[in-house]
Amino acid sequence: FDSEGSIIYNDILVDNKTVSGKDALKKVIENVRGFAGQLKKQVRIHINLLGPDAVGTFNSWEDEMIAKGDLHALAFEDNREKLVASVISLVNEFGVDGIYFDYEYPIKSNHKKAFGNFLRELKKNMPDKILGAALASWCMDLSRSAIDSLDAVEIMAYDQFDFLGNHSSFESGVSAIEAFIEQGYERKKLSLGIPFYARPSDQGAFWYSYSLEAD
Repeated sequence: FDSEGSIIYNDILVDNKTVSGKDALKKVIENVRGFAGQLKKQVRIHINLLGPDAVGTFNSWEDEMIAKGDLHALAFEDNREKLVASVISLVNEFGVDGIYFDYEYPIKSNHKKAFGNFLRELKKNMPDKILGAALASWCMDLSRSAIDSLDAVEIMAYDQFDFLGNHSSFESGVSAIEAFIEQGYERKKLSLGIPFYARPSDQGAFWYSYSLEAD
């Protein structure tokens, strides 16, 4: 979605042909439902929404996150009514079971407040659908009402290191889960995200993909 509260479908390239992002999403959902039907399985389908990225050159990661947060706040506050309507329209059009938000990362208190108020308003308008979010332990301090509005939370405990330099260790996962529970998140709503990539022990800015090794 953009800062004006509209849903954006990114076109993709398939066999050297440009395919409408909306058509691609429809096809993916059809395929999942078709495959689940063949297996006689019931599945729940959620759409994961990403917000606007900051554009430009920044002196630090924090500056970039603040600029990104300002854009998100425009969507969550100034254009909240439109974004809520856009999300509900999306859910109804595709007949999915819920919506997740992957907001990386609200680091200022006013950005967290805007996000929390939006989550509460969205849940109020779609009480029968699942509302989820991916959150890290260092930016999950949302309001009590926002926490209660969430039905599911993916804990982003990756990209963290222990004192030996191990990436995404078992201990870091446990620590993150405990932090969420202490903050007031219900244990049954929590899932732990696991990285399918490696990081160097010096914590350098390098993300190694296992698929490269497989190739």
